[in-house]
Order: sequence, then structure tokens, then C-alpha cells
Amino acid sequence: MKKNIFNEDVYLQRDIDSLDTFYERHFYHKQMRYEQGILYNDEINEYNNFLHILKELMESLGFNTSLENIIAISYLIKNGYLSYEKSFDIKSPTDDLEIKYGMSIICGMGCCRNFSSFGNDILNLLGYYSKIFYCYTPTFILSRFSYSEEANHVINLIEHDGVKYGIDMYNGDTLYGFKNKLILSSISSYYFKSIRYKPYYEIVTGESTFDDIDFQLEIFNNESKKNKISSFVYEDEIRAHTLEVMSRHIDLFEDFHSKTKDIKKDLALSLKRKNEKKNL
Repeated sequence: MKKNIFNEDVYLQRDIDSLDTFYERHFYHKQMRYEQGILYNDEINEYNNFLHILKELMESLGFNTSLENIIAISYLIKNGYLSYEKSFDIKSPTDDLEIKYGMSIICGMGCCRNFSSFGNDILNLLGYYSKIFYCYTPTFILSRFSYSEEANHVINLIEHDGVKYGIDMYNGDTLYGFKNKLILSSISSYYFKSIRYKPYYEIVTGESTFDDIDFQLEIFNNESKKNKISSFVYEDEIRAHTLEVMSRHIDLFEDFHSKTKDIKKDLALSLKRKNEKKNL
């Protein structure tokens, strides 16, 4: 039977074919990010400035947990308050930047990588633990045959009351808990799904070494043994309360959008001009 280099049972054993593939991709992506860092340096600085302005808004809302804050961020994204035209399309951008996927949110569009990158940027700025979490999510049921698939999705890994959870802003803020070191299952009364962690992608991006991944997997194995919040606590208490608070601050968000419209517009249009010039 032919081995599959994307199966964790293969590449976590330091399989040579897997290593060759992942490191080849790593150097390609490293070069791409280096070039983007030079070409889009001004836009990256403006994006970071915007995040600091957003940080002040987030702090004014009075949320005390990463879970509440990331639900709030998801709300702001989907309702257009973080985009320059105050509209948002959930779709995959054609010209987003790997070095700062979150910038596409300002342009008014994004898919899972843009949501998770933006959420990670602002949570880290707020001082909360957040990790980009690459995974495979099946169309229907996660089976043993899907273990050899490449990563096709990305969410955020956060902490709440000393327990790590995955949260998928892109798909309705679905919360996941560790079932074992590689599998997470949804914590929901209406959405039943499991996803599989795909740590090889952290080798590709340069975020982790194999030793880092081995250490993380030990941590995630311990996480799987911890008690998680119930779907009722998450959906009917934490998320419901957070969204209720957000609904009471519409005027504040309208004012925020108005005050930041110029910086968002300048950033979005500058990205558009450079992308068009680059693609000529």
C-alpha cells in the first residue's frame, strides 16, 4: 500500500519524502512572504495602525475572555464595521497576502484564512492566547480515509478558563473541543462535526518545527482529558450574552466605522492599485 505523506502517522515519523515536500513548500512560501513584506511594507504598517485603533474599541466593550472577544470580532467582521465600504462578502479573495491574510477583511471579503488571521492578530494584540490552527474538515463525516488528506481549513485555537478550544469564526463561531491530540469535536446542540489537526502546515509556513509539533501534541493530548463547557453554556450563555452586548452598541460601531473609514479606504485602495500593477 502506497504511503501518503500527509498522514500524521507517516510524516510525524520524519518520513524523508514528507520532509522533502514540506521543506520545498516552506522555502517557496518564505520567499513569497519576504517579497510581499518589501512590496507592501506601507500597507502592513497601516494595517497594524488600524489594529491598534480597533484594540481600543475592543477594550471599551468590557469583555474579559478571549472567547467573548473573538465572538465580538466575528460580529464586527460579518456586519461590515471593519471594512471600508461597510459591507462584507464571505468568499475567497484572489489577491490576499500570505504575509498578512487579515488585511483582506479591511477590503470587505474573506474566507477562513482571512478570518483566522485577523482574529489571531487582534487577540494577540489584546494579550490573549491565540494560535492559527490548520485542519482538515470533511464534507460529511471524518473517517479514517480522510486522515491522509491535506489541510483544507483554518480556525483559531484559544483558551477559556484554562482549557484550549478551537473556534471557527468563518462557520458561525462553531466551538470545538479536543477529543484526542489530533481530533476536535464540535460543542454544539445542532452542529455535529469533527475536524483533524494538520500540523504539517506549520512546517510549510515556518511557524513550528517538528520538535515544536511533538511538544504541542503532548499538550493537546492533555487538553483532551479536561472537562469542557457544555453546548448550552457556550451557545445560550456565553455567545448569546456577547451578541446581546454587541447589539446594544450599534451606535458605537457606526461611529467607529465612520472615524476609521479613511484609513480603511486608503489601505484597501492602495492594496488594489499594487495588486493590479503587480498582475500586469
